[in-house]
Amino acid sequence: PLAGPARAQEGTLRSSTVATLTVQSAPVESARADAGRLAPAVSGSDLQVGDRVVTGPAGRALITFLDGSTVTVEPASDVTVRVAEMEGQDASRLRVLIMVGTVWARVAGWLAGRASLTLESNAYSATAHDGLIGAQQQPSGTFVCWTRAGALEVTDTAGASVARIQPGQKVTLAAGRPGA
Repeated sequence: PLAGPARAQEGTLRSSTVATLTVQSAPVESARADAGRLAPAVSGSDLQVGDRVVTGPAGRALITFLDGSTVTVEPASDVTVRVAEMEGQDASRLRVLIMVGTVWARVAGWLAGRASLTLESNAYSATAHDGLIGAQQQPSGTFVCWTRAGALEVTDTAGASVARIQPGQKVTLAAGRPGA
């Protein structure tokens, strides 16, 4: 009788965990979606959809998703895990909202292009299916994204394509101005 509920609870915990947080340098704080209050982050803690990670002026954190994709949260950044959908070993769809700051992301390659990782601001989204990408949300509202490996599709909030960039390129976007 004890094994049944314990097994059910274990399954619930596993299904709600979408990533693991690693503190690379302090200070790093995190907040659960359901709690809302920031607290010092602990390496190895689980992240769920809606959880927030905030790095201080010298802080750096690594978010490792269950599909193997990673997001490095650079100093002075504030990000939220928006979507993390895993379809077994077939595909994954990840979205990270950047409120302010800079992130780098490596998309899991073992899914052979069936993974997508999106770095987004309130106005734009940058999506890759493989490679090494990055994005920065500036306090002024400017969104900058780039790719070192793999193509990057940039869209606006309506889903309209704004740019498609290739390795070594970047695009800078601000409200009312076309990409540069």
